[in-house]
Amino acid sequence: MSIEKRRHVFAVEPHGPSRLIAHQRVARMEWENVSVLTGSAEQTHLADASMDWVHARFAYFWGPGCEAGLAEVDRILRPGGAFVMIDNDLGRGTFAQWLRRLPEETQRDPDKLDSWWTSQGYSISEVPSCWRFRRRAELEAVVRLEFEDVAEELLAEHEGLEVEYVYRLFWKVV
Repeated sequence: MSIEKRRHVFAVEPHGPSRLIAHQRVARMEWENVSVLTGSAEQTHLADASMDWVHARFAYFWGPGCEAGLAEVDRILRPGGAFVMIDNDLGRGTFAQWLRRLPEETQRDPDKLDSWWTSQGYSISEVPSCWRFRRRAELEAVVRLEFEDVAEELLAEHEGLEVEYVYRLFWKVV
């Protein structure tokens, strides 16, 4: 369902510059039912049991150590509401292989991550996908953005205009 058909959408963003970009997009799109709020996963400033659905994506802080954020999600969801966290699959696909080439301190163990989510009562689903580009220059620009330190090495090894990418959904209905 599109944003226009929702009663209201609340975006919570802790990073000031990103929040300003979101405000600009909301204004440009003329979405009168969207509010961009200052907050964090641990403190959304939303009322108890006020949300039907909570969604986070590619928020690399989710996983072990984010229990306060999950408690906040549980607090703001109505009974029957759902939380879905969309993340990269760290074990499958070309993108996952590339992630493993980043510095060790950025690495997350996919097996430990899955085990942690299931121990918190979440289900896991996979969504196979891929990046498809019309021109090599477009692929190169995205790889340089996502993998700045190792981009040239990855690009030298990668042929074609597609990158296998698998999404991982961690979800729960309360």
